[in-house]
Amino acid sequence: MKKKILIVGANGKMGSEICEKLKNDYEIIKVTKEQKWTEFGADLVIDFGSAESSVLSAKYCFEKHIPLIVGSTGQSESQLEKIWQVASVAPLMVCSNFSVGIARVKKCLAEILKEEISDICIFEKHHKEKKDSPSGTAILLEKFISSKTKVPVQILSQRGGEEIGTHKIDFYLNGEAVSITHQAFSRAVFAEGVKKAVVFMLQQKMPKEYFFDDII
Repeated sequence: MKKKILIVGANGKMGSEICEKLKNDYEIIKVTKEQKWTEFGADLVIDFGSAESSVLSAKYCFEKHIPLIVGSTGQSESQLEKIWQVASVAPLMVCSNFSVGIARVKKCLAEILKEEISDICIFEKHHKEKKDSPSGTAILLEKFISSKTKVPVQILSQRGGEEIGTHKIDFYLNGEAVSITHQAFSRAVFAEGVKKAVVFMLQQKMPKEYFFDDII
């Protein structure tokens, strides 16, 4: 019997890609935040809706003790605190970027940050319909960098066209500069990462917060 995956935000650009990627291996349940989710039985919930819907997803998973994967971004600290409560009763993964490439970029950053750096800048650009700015991925990278160095990180954002997502990190050293760029050409890249996360999370029995890096 196929596992049931409840997907919030299934009609969005990213949600549609995820449904397409998972439909052959799982039973997909598409819901909106207006529906009474208690009517559905699910083995795992994926939220790519909004900051608001991710809190509703967390409430549902907390009550049902089932795993939650959150890919939506833009949550406030109070909203994140409500989401993190799920980790006390079920597996939880909150991730702003499910690409293998970004996970590898973080490993490269760890090496560069061993050098003496004077300035760091993150430039990110996305399609004009993206609501949050800076992007969740830019914030993820900034937090990772800040955990390794005290050098301030400047973030610049651009919105326009149909840009899927580009992130460029510039490091200024003594008399030279190093840049790392990650560009996504298709949302299928992220959907593939979400599928990896689903397989991983369904195998976990211990209630705690897991990270996409755990998979890679």
